[in-house]
Amino acid sequence: MSNQVVEPVENVSFSSIKTQSVIDWFKFSVNLPFDKNNPLIRKLFKLLTLDINECVDEGMTNQYEHKLRYGQYFIVLTNPRPGRNQDRANVGLDYFFVDMEGEACREFESRCGFYGSSWKELHNYIFEKLPYHFTRYDMAKDDFGGIVRLPILQNKINKHEYVSCFRGTAKAEYVPILPSNEEIFDGPHSPEIKEHLQANNKLSWSATWGTKQSVQFQMYDKLIERLHKGVKVPFDSWIRCEMRFYQKKADVAFVQAVKALNKNEFDLCVRSLMVGLIDFKQSTVKGRVRNSFDVKNARKYDRWSDWNNFIGKALPYRLTTLKSVVPDENKVEHMSLWDDTASGQTLALVFATAPERFHSYCDLIVKHYVEKGKFTKTQKEYVNALRRKYGKKEIEMKDYINLFCSCFAIKDISPKTKEHSRISKDEILQLFVDQFNKVEDW
Repeated sequence: MSNQVVEPVENVSFSSIKTQSVIDWFKFSVNLPFDKNNPLIRKLFKLLTLDINECVDEGMTNQYEHKLRYGQYFIVLTNPRPGRNQDRANVGLDYFFVDMEGEACREFESRCGFYGSSWKELHNYIFEKLPYHFTRYDMAKDDFGGIVRLPILQNKINKHEYVSCFRGTAKAEYVPILPSNEEIFDGPHSPEIKEHLQANNKLSWSATWGTKQSVQFQMYDKLIERLHKGVKVPFDSWIRCEMRFYQKKADVAFVQAVKALNKNEFDLCVRSLMVGLIDFKQSTVKGRVRNSFDVKNARKYDRWSDWNNFIGKALPYRLTTLKSVVPDENKVEHMSLWDDTASGQTLALVFATAPERFHSYCDLIVKHYVEKGKFTKTQKEYVNALRRKYGKKEIEMKDYINLFCSCFAIKDISPKTKEHSRISKDEILQLFVDQFNKVEDW
């Protein structure tokens, strides 16, 4: 089985491709005004393979003053309208959106070779340099080789022969592929469809789990969709499994993709996330055939052989955290120490109790926090997002080290713990450096 991750590839023999993993929706905001002369934004557009000045302004939308179209598929939304996005307006943030649906993603891939870009470079730049927030991030895995037999898959979904993290069952739909020309109907409003006008199948098919508030998973017959739109494909079958991550889950999915792309394991990441969402079963337990399938005990059954061949050796992985990787406008506002929050109240109480020990107390908290390895690139971006809000320049790694060096007052966290009493300032700072540069395994 050939697992392809879509980056620009020349002279590919399509007959050899059995599966591929792709990014199929890439929508994020940048908490900066849309200034075409800003070098950060110009570099972003270069990596997007776009000329920042070559666009068509399609006018105002409900939420933005400008909808800019780059080429045929890239959409950039700028200048949020007052009153339409009140939460962001209240904290005075200006921002813009980049919206790349599936067609834009494929157009981006087709131009990467010429423009010297790639998904890996684009992801790393957004992650490391921009105050970003993703609102949608889709990953899909395609079966071109008939590995998953569609009739059996449909039957398993109907009988609920699977386990999943979704509360509800799948919503399966069989939708007629309607001809676009009304003249080929029996009448202008007739629902009857001529069978010979259908592309291989009278009905398209899809099964969808989840909601647009968090995560959706959809399986559908991509071949029928492509043929109906007049797109010829060099495959006899095409089943797509698509994961759609929204809002806070989109941020987390983006970070997992960054780590996977940097390790050249994007396909493994997609398969792991997919089997973390759903796992199809067959009527055997440890190889022994059962007369019937007990839905209530579905976890005991063996994995369906077709599904096992499709996902390969991938351990299930679920995006459990709901915390945004980069602070949105509300987080930036509430991270301020002088804001009226629970943390502010706690610090005020501690200070009032023993003002002479307040500084030492803060040193102790910081030391413990850093020692536990909790200060990473995520926290660095929190800090820099807050500094940008107040017009301060971003600070680099050396600035953090100097800051901690000047403020640390090393004390024992617990006099009963010898390990803590032996930790020196240099060791803590080195641990801070190590954790700061660490890329956690996804």
